[in-house]
Amino acid sequence: MRNSDDSRTLTGDPVIRELWAVKDAMAADCGYDVQELFRRIRARQDTSGREYVRLTPPPREAGADRNPGTN
Repeated sequence: MRNSDDSRTLTGDPVIRELWAVKDAMAADCGYDVQELFRRIRARQDTSGREYVRLTPPPREAGADRNPGTN
């Protein structure tokens, strides 16, 4: 049985190694600035023509009931 806490299972996986290499190259390209990294990712999303899901809720309208269904 494989132990999920064994770090060798991750470092030995070629897909994980490739993913880490891409991540490291992207971080280095942005000077390890997380804000810059996300700015570039969002810019690519905006020009890709694909639809992306944003996990932040839309802003509430003024006067909207904050607790619907509780009277």
